[in-house]
Amino acid sequence: MSPQPPEEIDPPPPPPNWPDEPRYRAVGQELEAIAEALNLLAPEIAKARAEYSKLVAAQHGEEYRSLVESVVGAARKLGDALLQHHEFSNQLRLDGVERKHLRPINLESFGDLEAGTPLHSVILHAVELGHVDAKQLPTWKLPASLAVLKTI
Repeated sequence: MSPQPPEEIDPPPPPPNWPDEPRYRAVGQELEAIAEALNLLAPEIAKARAEYSKLVAAQHGEEYRSLVESVVGAARKLGDALLQHHEFSNQLRLDGVERKHLRPINLESFGDLEAGTPLHSVILHAVELGHVDAKQLPTWKLPASLAVLKTI
């Protein structure tokens, strides 16, 4: 057999199928290289981000705690006001006052103020995360169920 010509051993690249094909292939190779570099850098980036986050959290911890205390205080104040509203409404109900004349507002979206309701849950979460003292957790108890309070 005769030796193979160099064109068969190392053929030239095929001609482009569309204009700028070589440019697009080069960009594709660059994108692959960048993706690989990001994969190699990802652990370092994550580590740096975690360190930065710890530093920023330490610097702003007191400010955030103050904001949480403000939210908890507002939630407690609203809960106390809701409880006063329910107690007032309940007393009128017990006195036989008809609901239609009082025109009470609907406060059902706040629930019964006990565990699992929005206000109680916000305060409980702040306590669980250590932002406020457990003494901030209210012990609200409605004078009657919401269903009964709706009957005035």
